[in-house]
Amino acid sequence: MLTISPEDDLYLGLSGIDLQFEQLDLGEGIRLAKTKSVLLGNYMMVFESLKDDGIRDRPMRKDEDGSTWINVTRETKPLPGLQEYRISAELHIPKAASARIGRDAFHLARWVVALMRIWSAPSVTATVISKLPLAVCDMKELEDLQLFPFETQARGIYLESHSGRSVTEERLCWVRDSWLSGGRLANERKEFRLAVEALDQAHFIPDHALGLLLVWAALEGLFSPTRSELRFRVSSLIASFLEPPGPQRKLVHSEVMKLYDKRSSAAHDRSSIDRKALFDSMSLLRRIVIKILSDSHVPSRDELEALLFGG
Repeated sequence: MLTISPEDDLYLGLSGIDLQFEQLDLGEGIRLAKTKSVLLGNYMMVFESLKDDGIRDRPMRKDEDGSTWINVTRETKPLPGLQEYRISAELHIPKAASARIGRDAFHLARWVVALMRIWSAPSVTATVISKLPLAVCDMKELEDLQLFPFETQARGIYLESHSGRSVTEERLCWVRDSWLSGGRLANERKEFRLAVEALDQAHFIPDHALGLLLVWAALEGLFSPTRSELRFRVSSLIASFLEPPGPQRKLVHSEVMKLYDKRSSAAHDRSSIDRKALFDSMSLLRRIVIKILSDSHVPSRDELEALLFGG
């Protein structure tokens, strides 16, 4: 496990993205740049020696502090099923930038990647984390390089933008303009931070019903004033938040109620949920998150009531 302190810079190797530029400053020293490497995702089985003549007779052992396996010999066996993760971009998070939102570099890195998935490239994956640049230049740097695999699990729902994995500088302007103010807002309003995390992690939940429940828990956290009459009330508040009075608000309200019915089926009837219900619910939460970030404001219960009743 990679140990990250507040004094560390952080480097993320990103997969599932194709940058149409060499490098880009996202503000406060956060840099996104092209790179090229491959993470091989296999496992290795370690066989202890049948002899009991002390630690030196073991074909593989840990060092003195117990943190690292050393003395590798032929008594190890790679398991089949090798996976390749092609890393095409590096995201550098300097410690000074993380101090700007009051979180460590790891949390800031997750925040920036979440915004990239929301706006620029839903296919992007933070495959590996390091405290040193991935573009090592010589053997000494390679020896000091510590890597930690991060988002290597399969996705429950795989999404791509209309442009595929291709990302231009223009597609990242929103991320550049939103990460700092949005990160501060997420620190101040827990329900908003959890909504972004729910939207982000829904990509990786293998069961669509569980993903749907996660997304709707986030929606209810933002829009549920009471525990009673949730279906109509939550749907009405969401529609009022997204649309002005008129036919479009009524249409959105009707569509949100249908999605809420899917949520209820997943929670109570144990019904199977199709991909479209999860996708539509994620799209709804995405639209809400983008509006909150654009407004730099999480609506209060009183403000939502005023929107609903025209007060």
